[in-house]
Amino acid sequence: MSLPPAMPGDPAFGWLAKAAKKGVSAVGGAIGGAAKSIASASNTVWQTVTAKSFDGSVPLDKEISKSVSQDFLDLDYKKTFNPSGKLPLELGIKGNAIVTGTLAFNPKVQVGFTVPGLGSIGGDKPFALWINADSYLRASEKIDLAFKATLESAGGKSGVDLENLFKEAPTTRAEVETHTKEFFLGHPDLKPGTAWTKTIFISKPMTQTVAAGPVPVVFTETFQLDLECGLQAQANITAVLETEQSLTFKYSARYEKGAVTSSKPDVKVGNRFNIQVLAGGSLVATCGLIPRINAFIYDTIGLNAGLRASIIGRASYTTSCENAATTWKPEGEVKLGLSAGLGLKVGARGQVPGSSFLGTSGTALGATWYPPELFTKEFPLVEDKWSVLGLGYCTPTCTNAAQDALETDADCGGGQCNGCAEGKGCSKNSDCAVGFCAAGKCSNTDHCQDGIIDGDETATDCGGALCDKCPLGRACLTPSDCKSGFCKALPGSGSSLGFCVADPCEDNTKNNGECGADCGGSCNACALGAYCNIDAECATGASNGYRCVDETCKDLKLSPGESDIDCGAACFIGCAQGQRCFQDADCADGSCIAGICENQWLSSCAERRAADPTAADGDYTLYVGGDPQKPWTATCHDMTGTPRTYLSLVNTTNANYSQYTAGGASPGTDVRTSFTKVRIDPATLQVDPNDLTFSTSTGSLDHGDAILTSVPYGSAVDCLAQGSSSGVGNVDLTGVPFVVAPDQFTVAGFMPSGNTTYGAGGRTVHLTGGGHCGWNTVTGGNPIEVVPPLQLVYALVVPATSFKDAQYWSSSLSDAEGWGASEARYGSIQYADVNGDNRDDVCGRDVDGIHCALSTGTAFDALSHWSNDYTDPGWTPDAHWKTIRFPDLNGDGKADVCGRGGDGIICGLSTGAAFAATSWWTTDFSNSNGWSHGPEYYGTIQFPDLNGDGKADICGRHELGMRCALSTGTEFGASSFWSDDYSDAAGWTSDIHWKTIRFPDLNGDGKADVCGRGGDGIICGLSRGAAFAATSWWTTDFSNSKGWSHGPEYYGTIQFPDLNGDGKADICGREEFGIRCALSTGTAFGASSIWVNAYADAGNWSSQPYYWATIRFPDINGDGKADVCGRGANQVLCAVSSGPAFTGISDWDLNYTDSNAWNANASRWSTIRFPDINGDGSSDICGRNVGGLFCGLALP
Repeated sequence: MSLPPAMPGDPAFGWLAKAAKKGVSAVGGAIGGAAKSIASASNTVWQTVTAKSFDGSVPLDKEISKSVSQDFLDLDYKKTFNPSGKLPLELGIKGNAIVTGTLAFNPKVQVGFTVPGLGSIGGDKPFALWINADSYLRASEKIDLAFKATLESAGGKSGVDLENLFKEAPTTRAEVETHTKEFFLGHPDLKPGTAWTKTIFISKPMTQTVAAGPVPVVFTETFQLDLECGLQAQANITAVLETEQSLTFKYSARYEKGAVTSSKPDVKVGNRFNIQVLAGGSLVATCGLIPRINAFIYDTIGLNAGLRASIIGRASYTTSCENAATTWKPEGEVKLGLSAGLGLKVGARGQVPGSSFLGTSGTALGATWYPPELFTKEFPLVEDKWSVLGLGYCTPTCTNAAQDALETDADCGGGQCNGCAEGKGCSKNSDCAVGFCAAGKCSNTDHCQDGIIDGDETATDCGGALCDKCPLGRACLTPSDCKSGFCKALPGSGSSLGFCVADPCEDNTKNNGECGADCGGSCNACALGAYCNIDAECATGASNGYRCVDETCKDLKLSPGESDIDCGAACFIGCAQGQRCFQDADCADGSCIAGICENQWLSSCAERRAADPTAADGDYTLYVGGDPQKPWTATCHDMTGTPRTYLSLVNTTNANYSQYTAGGASPGTDVRTSFTKVRIDPATLQVDPNDLTFSTSTGSLDHGDAILTSVPYGSAVDCLAQGSSSGVGNVDLTGVPFVVAPDQFTVAGFMPSGNTTYGAGGRTVHLTGGGHCGWNTVTGGNPIEVVPPLQLVYALVVPATSFKDAQYWSSSLSDAEGWGASEARYGSIQYADVNGDNRDDVCGRDVDGIHCALSTGTAFDALSHWSNDYTDPGWTPDAHWKTIRFPDLNGDGKADVCGRGGDGIICGLSTGAAFAATSWWTTDFSNSNGWSHGPEYYGTIQFPDLNGDGKADICGRHELGMRCALSTGTEFGASSFWSDDYSDAAGWTSDIHWKTIRFPDLNGDGKADVCGRGGDGIICGLSRGAAFAATSWWTTDFSNSKGWSHGPEYYGTIQFPDLNGDGKADICGREEFGIRCALSTGTAFGASSIWVNAYADAGNWSSQPYYWATIRFPDINGDGKADVCGRGANQVLCAVSSGPAFTGISDWDLNYTDSNAWNANASRWSTIRFPDINGDGSSDICGRNVGGLFCGLALP
């Protein structure tokens, strides 16, 4: 639910209004009236605060301009003359000159603000004020001159008076011609009145009398043939003179989180000028015949109509400054053409009856309406053009102080002008005098060789329009970015980037005749569930018209797996409303309620129980606010009473805990509470930190008069001393569609201190807190009493789909710096979070001690010296350097360092910037106690958390069994035998046995257990916190009799990942036919099966350790379930866990290949690991190569 409006005096009102007034006041003087609007808004913002953050802005973006034009010359001269007496000509001269002055100003200022939400789904943005200015002032003057001279055939009435033609008296042709006046008819190709017409034939009139009542009607008609010719010649000259002066100002500033950031004011003065003088001309000539019929009634009212058929010739000469980049000479063009013309002419005449008979000297009394052309059509016959020298002058665009034509900046670039200087605009390298174009600006550095992604590159130094095409495995936007011509699209990932692949059958795109993306056609048949609508293209032989399905999904019967006939999740098509269902996924719309699909989007467990009174406790799909686009999986609890809604936490291994660290004023043992589920209000998305229903706690301490044995969710506490912050807490929402809203935690108490570190966009939060007696918890809370709700925000998880743009993250571990010289150096490289920021860093042992480099999320910082211990020559023996690890010994969220020296285990705690002075944490694992006698002893030493208190302990296989010691945070206590199994007498000195010993959490109780592969299978013992319970055979599927002892390519791949995200470690290993896995029940492993048939012997995975030894089970898509990856000859091959199997086997990277020499020696392939180096909850990839650490991020 939303918070009520904040009122004056409320804390919420106080910080908001004061911050708004202060920020607006600071900006107000610079922006005048615009800022006053913001100030007014801030004074009343308490009335408008909503549950969600909101933004606003006040723009001042309007051009204020004044333009004045003045004509100072206007010439229009005409004269008609007739030198031949037959063809009058008209000479015309026109000209004008205009002066225009313009002044333009635009302040172009925008002031804006962001107000954070205070309600149930807000808090996604901090309070901020900002200003952007991009102002300009321009003054310009322009003179336009245009002169045109024309010479064309001229005439008077544009028609012919037909006189003396319609009387019945005898008339000779000569008389008719003598008394026919010659006039000039208009032509559509010429100016009206400029065509010369000669009547070359008129027939003798024909008269007809028609009886029409008492008065007969007399019709007179004749045929006439005219010759029509005309011409038009034109010459013109134009001139333009332009000048412009401009002043531009750019500036931006922002106030956010108490800090002001601003850009350097950018003021530029510009001058532009342009002079153009251009000449041109044209000539049009036409000549044609017009046969015409003339008809009169009573010799009084007449009509005439004719059809013009003519030949038209045109010639033109034009000039242009368009391409005058470096020369003043304009371009000229001559064009010649010949066309045929066709037109329909119609005219009329009225006159006094009998007046048309004029004899040899009469005058007609009447009026003629001369023939217009009602229809005209021209048909081009021939046309050609030639480039010639132009007449005139142009200001070369490369010298006019402006960016025009093809230039990329003023007077430079574009392939016509000289190259641009550094910092000037460009679109390609050739635009630059310095040679390189990066991000649209010329640079002295070749951005195609600078080792970073810049410009329009899609991957480091490749892709885009300027750089070379990318090799296989590099990021791309389109196929044109790739050398192969194929870019693997990642639809639905939220990213526009893909990566280059070898052929169209692996580009995630339906193309090349495929039925579905990468299947059908020339590719393999489409697998079950693939989008394909053709039966024959499906491997199953059946499609439901949408996706490939089992043939039983088309048999019109209710088959196993289907919730109703031919529908449900098993058939990849939802059942309709009213049909049966097992789960929400079986329904096309809505929810599965009491086994029936209903068109409802339930938002809470209470709604679920109301819709289905028989609903039991368990997991259900709910929808935030009833929005079908916002699903999430909820655990509904107490459904027979008052239903409560819980959010299941995926990551429960050293995550989602709160700790009150004992000491000082609070004696006892550290109290640590670990959560597997948290109670959430589905309406407000607020978590109740005080609900401990699904949590476990260890430790007990005194707080005043009270004894504390638990800590609320999201809290870190200690009462040691001022400045102390040894209390730790962790919120990890990896794999669930929520993130923590910003600014949820505050350090409080007496002389408190601590830090809050958000990671992965709020999906993880790491807390440290303490003081004289202090804490870090949800703002306004006291973990000793009660903690207010923790606000979450819905944020759908977008899983990673590949390792993107692998590149060198550090050059400090290169061959050149000696890290490839010996196994004692490259073999010590490990990834651990040594500064507690949720990003894995890198550490390794050099000749002078331990060196580490912190991850920034996009690269590793420079390698620095973190410890002067662990140096040569004392740590060069395998019995020493091979035991170095980086566990969290004191539970503060920072990885520390430990290793076995001759006298025992020596460790140093991390300060976040170095390892503190080392000390002997125990002498029980010394040479004198037999731990140097062979790798079957020292090689088993590991640092698991045996009692679930968040502090790494120590265990190793001794001659007589498993010896372990618990960490106190400052040392290891006395060691003891936690199990007498795994002893020498039981045969555990063999590589096929001791090399498989691990300490996974098999039952999800937060305590590390013990497992190893014996001759008859996997033998395990659960931790009781002080010893391992009696061991038992958890499965016999990994026994000698089943081939697991045949070589390290089998037993050496056995690992214990959490495959289904239930918090319990499962088991996997590579066998002859693929990856075999079994899920843990908490007391045993279930039946094993092949989870994916990749990585099999047939695929060459057993041939060399640089293939099989790279197989790991990281969580590459951040869903809390362990996936599988391994380096093959041509790719890093990965598949994601669906819970009961690995699916979607695909190439996640094409860089760590044999062709790139990753198989050349162990200093390369053996260092490949899958750490989370950017803290987003998804495992990435790193390996040491000749040039340093080469890493790629797991991204959508």
